[in-house]
Amino acid sequence: MIKFLPILICLISSCHQNYSTHIKTSIDSPVKKHSATLKLDQGSTFVHISNSNDGDGSVEKPYNSIDTAIKSAPTNSTIYLRAGRYREIIKLKNLDKKIKISAYPGEQVIIDGTEKLSPKWEHYKQDIYRSKIKRALWQVFVDHQYSYLARWPNATFEDGKIWRMTQGMRSLNGGYKNQIPTGKSRLGLAYDDHFKSHDKNGFNEGDSRYNTSSKTQSLASSGLDFTGAIAVLNIGHWLTWARPVTKHEAGSDHFSYDPKGIKLRELQSHTAYYLYGLTALDQDNEWWYDKDNKFLYYKADNIKELAKIEFSTRKNDFMLDLSKVKNVSFENLHFFAAGYNVRDCENIRFENCRFDYLSANKYVLGKFDWFKAFNGNSNNTMSAFFGGKDNQIINCIYSRSNAPITFRSDNTLVQNCRFEDIEWDVNTNGGSGSVMLGKASTITHSTLSKTGNSEGIRAIEDSVTIQFNRVFDAGNLQHDGSGINVGTRVQKGATVTHNWVHDCNRQGVRFDYHGENIFQKDGSVYGDGLYAFNVIWNTQPSQVKGDRHLIFNNTIINCNYFPEPTNEPFNFSVQGFKAMHGIMGNKNSIIRNNLANISHRSWDLRMIERRDQNYKNGSRYFKDLNYNVLPGQHDHNMKEAGAAYKYLRDPQNLDFRPQLNSPLISAGKNIEQKENPNAYTSVQGFKELGPKIDIGAYQSQAKHYWIPGHKALRPSQAIPPNRAQLSSTKVDLMFLGTYKAQSHKIYFGTKPSKLKLMAELKDSNIYSCPQLKKGEQYFWRVDTLVDDELITGEVWSFTIDAKTAAKHLTSK
Repeated sequence: MIKFLPILICLISSCHQNYSTHIKTSIDSPVKKHSATLKLDQGSTFVHISNSNDGDGSVEKPYNSIDTAIKSAPTNSTIYLRAGRYREIIKLKNLDKKIKISAYPGEQVIIDGTEKLSPKWEHYKQDIYRSKIKRALWQVFVDHQYSYLARWPNATFEDGKIWRMTQGMRSLNGGYKNQIPTGKSRLGLAYDDHFKSHDKNGFNEGDSRYNTSSKTQSLASSGLDFTGAIAVLNIGHWLTWARPVTKHEAGSDHFSYDPKGIKLRELQSHTAYYLYGLTALDQDNEWWYDKDNKFLYYKADNIKELAKIEFSTRKNDFMLDLSKVKNVSFENLHFFAAGYNVRDCENIRFENCRFDYLSANKYVLGKFDWFKAFNGNSNNTMSAFFGGKDNQIINCIYSRSNAPITFRSDNTLVQNCRFEDIEWDVNTNGGSGSVMLGKASTITHSTLSKTGNSEGIRAIEDSVTIQFNRVFDAGNLQHDGSGINVGTRVQKGATVTHNWVHDCNRQGVRFDYHGENIFQKDGSVYGDGLYAFNVIWNTQPSQVKGDRHLIFNNTIINCNYFPEPTNEPFNFSVQGFKAMHGIMGNKNSIIRNNLANISHRSWDLRMIERRDQNYKNGSRYFKDLNYNVLPGQHDHNMKEAGAAYKYLRDPQNLDFRPQLNSPLISAGKNIEQKENPNAYTSVQGFKELGPKIDIGAYQSQAKHYWIPGHKALRPSQAIPPNRAQLSSTKVDLMFLGTYKAQSHKIYFGTKPSKLKLMAELKDSNIYSCPQLKKGEQYFWRVDTLVDDELITGEVWSFTIDAKTAAKHLTSK
């Protein structure tokens, strides 16, 4: 286990305290409860689903149809939905009518994409029952909770194995390297194997650093015959396919699958798989649907228990279908198994909404096409914004979508959103990501966690802004990816700043490049982006490829590639000198004020003793340069290995500010706009830039400590983290403020029930404690004023431990 696990533990623990991932009927809503006197918009229209007769849209006689209300409501008005589950499909086309559709204040409205099933059960075998269901099933819920498609090896959200390759998947014996087999497996033939351990303690591509060896049951020892099952195959690194198992025998360590549509050149060396099928139905809350004989199968103790359960199924892909619609807002709504298809629309706004199970594949129905953003020529469809412009997604929660969250419209704003449990089957092509953004779009103050796709937040068109976001526990079920990715042809005008990316099996923040000799029309290298003020730790080494970039004031704490920071040859690669792809990367880039152990290339750096050899890269040969020689204009960087642990205040407890006596203070150099090597980004607006600038992502004298990610309905992300052990008796308390807060009040003391008000903060989130005592435990709380209402925060604690050494983390 690498030596930085405590950071992961404290951060995930902190996030779990604020973010529930188990969806209940009483939802974790992004909407603040209304306690003040209700204020309804004038001229409103009302809908109540429970009405047996349609009314006139008044509050006394509401409509019972949303469609009727939309047609009847005047422009510039609000349609209020009263509490209930609405199963009406909302389909609008060529509508330009400024209206808002909102839950009635204080009431819970669910746009429900499911319908109730009435199964008539019969015993099948052992404790498995079945019922004839004529309609096709591809997603099932039990008492409004998610039910799992029968799977081997077993893995769920509850046990966490669904996000861990070595716990919820099996490896294959061999893959392909340069189209040559590396083991027994072949295209169409899969040989089971366990995940290998490594003699190096750090992260290795192809394994999960959460477990270095696998204890899952082998295919042969399962004693099961999986003929007719579905194999989900991650055999192309960033490409995963689902295919039918055509032949297998109980006790055999291999199976055949249909390779249709898989090209040999796409296959890679690191491989993993799992299986869906009736044969795998062996634990509670699993189901299977036989599409040919129309049987639903479910495991239960007895038929009497089944009679007590309410079964429901997703009835279609989309409950909201908008085409060429303008100026419609949706607020305070919970979409449950209710996808949306928003095409060529303008000024569509989702605010304070929750989306659970937004999209689902149809593997169980034999449909294996990859999802596509525009849903064309694919038998699996996904929720997406496609085309159009000026759409907004504000303060929303996206949870448990088995397809990417795609905003491929121009100038989209995604602000203060949370994305969690995204893509556990990873059914998209190599150009995808867990959250994707279109041209000139912005994602800000959002959090992404627990994802399967190799890429986390991804710009898929140019001029995208990615700022103040937090990405962690991402990229779990594929290989060769990153928490934030900007692709080859979309770097122009890309701005990636003030993000935290950490505890991912993939790279942190990456400006990507692909292919040999790929150039712009004028023969130049793609590029023209800005990469600044990001903090990255416990990821693979980050990379910046391309050219004419501004790369400044980033902080890389460590990488998980090497277990000891002071021995890292590098943790940040600024690609140069034709090291890859046959391009002269970053020849015109500016690399300045970074706290990172920077190299000029991204691979084979451990082969230092072989630097004089010639290396082959595709059809080109190059002579390897010393990896410390950087391309472009590079100056005022702190490149010392392990420097973050020497010169930052307390990085193990998330205080990334420079120590006041460190060589980072005022050691940077300002970046002037006239130096900018590209015409598509700007350094204007960066308040950190000035005549005296510190090296790294944080400035020592700043009055506000920026913390990225989704702002919740009460303060979150305590710094120091809750229950932290500190060595210093001089402590600053910091936190991520409440969404739309007016001010915050800091309470502090040695007893949680007797905390004293110490300060009220309006423009800052930093409180400097008085001198503290070693061996003492302290408690603190942050209350918030929002809309003149005081919201009480949770109580956090930390201990001044005399035995704690002020050095880099050690494993527990």
